[in-house]
Amino acid sequence: MRRLGQLLAAWGLLLSLGILALPVPHVIAAAQPSGTFEPGKPLPLLTVLQNLAEEYHYQLVTDPLLVRAQQVPVPARGTTMESRLGALLSPFGLRYDLIERTLVVYREKAAIPRKDEPHPYSGYSGAIAEVEVNARALAPTQADSLGYGGERYMGGADASINFREMRSQGITDLASAFELISGVKMEQNRYAVIRGLRGRYQSVRLNGAVLPSLEPSSQRVPMDIFPVEILSHVDLYKSVFADAPGNASAGVVNIETRGISTENTLNLIAGSAYTGGTTGQAVLRGYTGDRDWLGSLDPQRKLPTAIAGDAHYGNLDHWPEAEREAAGESIPTHYALTKGTAGVDGLLSLSGTYHWQQGDHHWGVSASLGYENRWRQVDQQSRVMSRRNLVSANDELKEVYLASETSQHRRLDNQINANTLVAFAYSWRDTQHIGANYLLLRQSSLYSEQIKTQKPGSSYFYAEPERLRSLHHWTGKQVWLGQFYGSHLIDSSALWDLQWHLTSASSRYLRPYEVDFQYLRPAPSLSYHFDTSSSGFQVSWEQMQEESFSSGISAVRDWSLDTLSGDIKVGYELLNGLQDGYLLEYIFTPKGDIDSSWKLLERNDPAEILTPGNIIGKPGTNGFLLNDPIHINVNPAALDGNFYWAKRRNRAHYLLANSYWNEHWAFLLGVRRERETVKADFWDRAPQGWVPLLDEGHNLYSAALNYIPSGLHNLRLGYSETVVWPSVNELMPKRYEDVDLRIHVTGNPYLQIAQVRNWDLRWTYNNRDRDFEVNFLAFHKDIDNAIEGVFFDPVRRADAVFNVYSYINTRAAKLYGCELEMDYSRVMGNTHQFTLGASYSHMYSKVEIPEDLETQTGKRPLQGQPKHLVNLHLQYNHLPSEQRLSLRYKHSGRELFIVSDTRDVPHVYRNSSNNLSLSYSLRFMPNLHGVISVENLLQDEHRYKQAGQLFMGYKENRKFRLRISADF
Repeated sequence: MRRLGQLLAAWGLLLSLGILALPVPHVIAAAQPSGTFEPGKPLPLLTVLQNLAEEYHYQLVTDPLLVRAQQVPVPARGTTMESRLGALLSPFGLRYDLIERTLVVYREKAAIPRKDEPHPYSGYSGAIAEVEVNARALAPTQADSLGYGGERYMGGADASINFREMRSQGITDLASAFELISGVKMEQNRYAVIRGLRGRYQSVRLNGAVLPSLEPSSQRVPMDIFPVEILSHVDLYKSVFADAPGNASAGVVNIETRGISTENTLNLIAGSAYTGGTTGQAVLRGYTGDRDWLGSLDPQRKLPTAIAGDAHYGNLDHWPEAEREAAGESIPTHYALTKGTAGVDGLLSLSGTYHWQQGDHHWGVSASLGYENRWRQVDQQSRVMSRRNLVSANDELKEVYLASETSQHRRLDNQINANTLVAFAYSWRDTQHIGANYLLLRQSSLYSEQIKTQKPGSSYFYAEPERLRSLHHWTGKQVWLGQFYGSHLIDSSALWDLQWHLTSASSRYLRPYEVDFQYLRPAPSLSYHFDTSSSGFQVSWEQMQEESFSSGISAVRDWSLDTLSGDIKVGYELLNGLQDGYLLEYIFTPKGDIDSSWKLLERNDPAEILTPGNIIGKPGTNGFLLNDPIHINVNPAALDGNFYWAKRRNRAHYLLANSYWNEHWAFLLGVRRERETVKADFWDRAPQGWVPLLDEGHNLYSAALNYIPSGLHNLRLGYSETVVWPSVNELMPKRYEDVDLRIHVTGNPYLQIAQVRNWDLRWTYNNRDRDFEVNFLAFHKDIDNAIEGVFFDPVRRADAVFNVYSYINTRAAKLYGCELEMDYSRVMGNTHQFTLGASYSHMYSKVEIPEDLETQTGKRPLQGQPKHLVNLHLQYNHLPSEQRLSLRYKHSGRELFIVSDTRDVPHVYRNSSNNLSLSYSLRFMPNLHGVISVENLLQDEHRYKQAGQLFMGYKENRKFRLRISADF
């Protein structure tokens, strides 16, 4: 199959290169009427619309059955496009819309709100059938906006989020909106899983640019960092071709920020929310700074100067005595958790646009400010499994799995989101367009948790003391993006179009002053005492920042030859990134007999135990000595150290040929050459030199065939090759703990790339007259060297605890499935509108496992892939009063959550889950709109199991939201 795709792509590209040399007439031959195109002469309405679209550089979208039979006089030149269209369409009850680069013609009906739809490829549209006209205009038009034109990948978006609809349902962030798409689910309410494939298989673009890493643990993009108020639209391309990023095996998420409306606007949004079990409830909180409500770093959490100045000494045993003691004494003593009260969620957003025009010149500016405060408290249960050797009644040795630890968690997360967006744009005659975007997103989280852990006792092993663990930290994430872009119609007669962007972006991750300590209680009748072991107390400072520069340029030329027409697209993309950071972790080790003073150790605040008077600079006296925690040795040794940096470079160029034959057939062929380079260095005293981690390049071929038998049906078959580049974060052996999952994670510098062959089939039935649409999608993916996160047993001892996690390549994996989507809307009496939206996704996968790692079949599902997903959306809309009631339901099937690559170490599975939400919106004044919503109506419990026993479980409480929007 792969060889066939390569041969087809090579043949199509050779043909396309020859077509580039052909002359292109001003009026496209396929759309050119017989006779002379003279004002007043009767012609088919379809032909007139095609020529009018070409004249103004638009793409025509309509149902051919609506406009094919009517004969109309050609409208005279010298008037505006709007007046000419009105004169043509009004006699037939037809209307038009200008949506970005597209002229949409449709039958006039009652005023029914419809979802926005992206411009399609070769005839497919989620709302109406399309006639493909080779009069292309890629610059945004004055009828829409002057904002960023955005990247439009070949193949058309499989889903497009309508943010007007999202806002009317009280949805405030992209993560909540994204989960409504068929075949998509969200992990931890922030990370998207598309068709069972996690973040490493996806490509997320913001205004066409690559986002730098926001977390040191992975390249995943947290979708909840994007508020809906700053977004124009978000498209998901599940089927990709040569112009899409090479790592888009699951698809491309194309996020575009708000453009500049041609109307002057000012909008104010305010909201609040109440969460059951959280709002107004007693909570345990760590240190709270004066700047926390702003999402800014409090000075009390900064790395002390005494540590920062000497950290490059490396191992603390190499530090001078005085400096070591001073470093221990300089650590802030805001250790204890204190009682407090959770606040009320709040939301505030202010946005506006201003536009002015002088002749053919258009200018515009848009700005937005946003702030949100969220509270979330969760009670969770968890277990850590271990393997035990037991002697049976007949003296046979047998391995069993038991819960070595059972824990109860009380967790609080107070999240602050702040954002700023400023955009400028200029256009001339709708053919030359340039602009700039400046975006700042900031998300901070004040996290605290208390965990009570018991180790069960039995005749087989000794019970250990009960542990009361307390931990808290403040985490700050920030991304800044500055972008210049342009779209130019260079030669209207040859229809050359050029798009480009230059983007500089930076991200910063801070986790300063993370405190983790525990107390022990040997028996219920005894009091707790401070744990002086190496795992009893730890404080750390972590920082990561990444600077990236990306650029892209693409050129499109339309062509026509008799009944064959199409376009050629070529492009080049470049990304350079530099990531650097550090992780400094410290513990206190008791020396002498200070740990025998029970009166001291029973004090309930570590600050009263680890006092400056009890801290020493070298062994030999009573006190607590600042020390390094114990870690597994890193291989290779050149990648060991507390400080690091990494360089990444990605280069790609591509060529696509898109061809149309009459109104029924379309063909697409393309090839992409992409190369990825990654190198890193870890050190303590000084940089040691770059260590190559990845340097490979690949040719990626793609092809598609589209058949449109009528205006109601559309069928497309596509093939593409993609590659999964291991992220910088997965390649570097950095160490960290995922507190949510109770696991310790490290990267794997020996990861290899994964190669994917994708087959996609899509059939669409769209009856606009009846407002009924059905989509059926089927897909098949062959993955070589699939990358997964796994448990591994580092020492293979009999009592091993399974909480060490890393990344590996499996031999091969296959993923296939289907999606069925349906949308139906009916209006009764021009007053009541009922809408039904439903989707079902079924996925199946199998991963080939080496025989020495799997005990049974040698195959298992792919990590993160649920067996099925169900979406249901019911909506009632009272048109005269603009009242709307919406009910949304989401069901996710059972999935393999954490994989084990060690024989007899069990996997972790997540049970199926359900979510039900309700919203009501109304306009109670001309410029005032309100939304009330309830989330998590079912309060479904999330349960994870390992070896048939509970691994982790928690329940989300109901959330009640109120949101008011005012337009000025």
